[in-house]
Amino acid sequence: MSEGDVAVKAWSLLLGFVVGLLALPLGLILFAESGLLSVDAVSRPPGWEVSVAHRALHASLARRAKGLRNPFAGSGSAPLIAGMKLFRDNCAGCRQRECRQPMGRAQFLSARAAVLARGA
Repeated sequence: MSEGDVAVKAWSLLLGFVVGLLALPLGLILFAESGLLSVDAVSRPPGWEVSVAHRALHASLARRAKGLRNPFAGSGSAPLIAGMKLFRDNCAGCRQRECRQPMGRAQFLSARAAVLARGA
């Protein structure tokens, strides 16, 4: 094999590598531009997206939680009950689907949170 053949193969390999690096992002852009990606907030995400998101979430939480300890360990049910009361008083009006009447700050929203989430 001559030096010219080696140089041609090296450049071919480099060109193939660069084309491969550019093909994925360009393919994703073309896929998005064609309208094939779902962008509505109420659709169910595809399985691959859920899998990637869960792995990223778990890895991030594991990294951030290193060395942390539960400040309420061994303190009984009082913190849990206090948290439940805070949720009921401040969050349940918007967050619970079974809640019929808006409570707390939710009564001042122009549309119920469940309606806003559905986009209707």
